Amino acid sequence: MTNRKFSRKRIGQVLGLLVLSFALIANAAPATWTVSAVFFFGAAAQSYQPKELRVAYRVIEEVEPISVYFPNAGNNTLGIIELPAAASMAAATAPQATGSQFALLLNQAPPQVKVQVKTVPVGTEPHSVDITPDGSRAFVGNFGSGDVSVVEFKRQGDELEAKVVETIKVGRQPTSLDFDPNSNKLYVNNFGDSNVSVIDVKATGGSQVVATIRGFREPIFVRISPDGKRGYVSSQRRGEGVAVFDTATNTITGRIALPDVELRRLALSPDSKRLYVAVRTDISGTG
Repeated sequence: MTNRKFSRKRIGQVLGLLVLSFALIANAAPATWTVSAVFFFGAAAQSYQPKELRVAYRVIEEVEPISVYFPNAGNNTLGIIELPAAASMAAATAPQATGSQFALLLNQAPPQVKVQVKTVPVGTEPHSVDITPDGSRAFVGNFGSGDVSVVEFKRQGDELEAKVVETIKVGRQPTSLDFDPNSNKLYVNNFGDSNVSVIDVKATGGSQVVATIRGFREPIFVRISPDGKRGYVSSQRRGEGVAVFDTATNTITGRIALPDVELRRLALSPDSKRLYVAVRTDISGTG
């Protein structure tokens, strides 16, 4: 089933779900700070159309920047913002030339600072992104072109260089992906084909799809447990709930029933004991 409507949903609806995505991040982050949400205003909402956001977490030191990554469906790029000393920042404003504002809400309240948004061209209509634990690579799921762009990062002095080093073909309309560092496997949710692609990621290139997990109906979001043993897939179809699969066998082992609602994003607590699910409860997209 092809559903182009999903890629055109209002930017506010998508960004409103980001708070849920950070339920896991808030628990895993250093105690000194947490990320609450990210918003674009004005012209940026049209030119960027950010669909998801990931923060590269490291031990926070005064001289160490924090990197923020977001796929931009509006201009087919991966956006990157490096924030200096996150514990001393509450928000950031992009250059006025763009006519936009980028707000990063932290649990501190120092003054605003200006930042530059770096962009890297990727595939068509990028919808999702994940980062390797060491921050050396990003995986971008491209909804329009049905593939994953692998972006490599290298630092030359104070400058961060980023370029696409590999493109991996997956299914139709990938809407979400999640990298499992335990096995170097990347799981890609293909909304258009109602399946999940399993990619064996190679650091030197040559990554390829090694398995396809089937049995979903209108899957919208995939998340892998921290121990890498289970995967969870939420469904956009009302009443379908959350499917659970075994990563060792790549088969569905159970389903979590939920009321007659459409599901969206998922987040897991670090101990895997709690699964947080965003739901769409009315026609306007709120939930």
